[in-house]
Amino acid sequence: MRAVIADAYGAPEVLRIVEFSKPTPKSNEVLIRVKAASLNSGDVRMRSLDAGDGLKGAVSKLIVRLLLGIIKPKNTPGSVFSGIVEAVGEDFSRFKVGDEVFATTGMDFGAFAEYCVLSDKQAIALKPKNASFEEASTLPFGGNAALYFLRKADIAIGKKVFIYGSTGAVGASAVQVSK
Repeated sequence: MRAVIADAYGAPEVLRIVEFSKPTPKSNEVLIRVKAASLNSGDVRMRSLDAGDGLKGAVSKLIVRLLLGIIKPKNTPGSVFSGIVEAVGEDFSRFKVGDEVFATTGMDFGAFAEYCVLSDKQAIALKPKNASFEEASTLPFGGNAALYFLRKADIAIGKKVFIYGSTGAVGASAVQVSK
């Protein structure tokens, strides 16, 4: 299978495509064939170590390196995607082969690959039938944030909502969720 790796932290030029063996899910895991993976600001910040300036930025960069790799990221980048369940472990019962899903890998990353393995503890949901794979791949990042903020604002059915800045992942999702 093909996957993206980063040879170092930095600009997009540090990324390249390599061949890996197709993963096999463990008993509590699911193997998903990735149909679409979206790039978000979190992915960019992790790849580039864009954590701000000063002492706070230096500490943040050190923490990122300790979590993701001292010299270079140790995982395939990408944190949100959609795809089709290809195999499930014997103890994994949430989805079946052929299910269309969208998911977030969290800090494990790995979405910029042809296949991604997730455990039964990770956030995976059935893809809405009326959403394309490309659209569904944006839901875990923008959709979760939009839903959080709309709930925090205590928006109720029938209330008017004004969303300022609806061209990004969160704003565009907020428009859809608030309908």
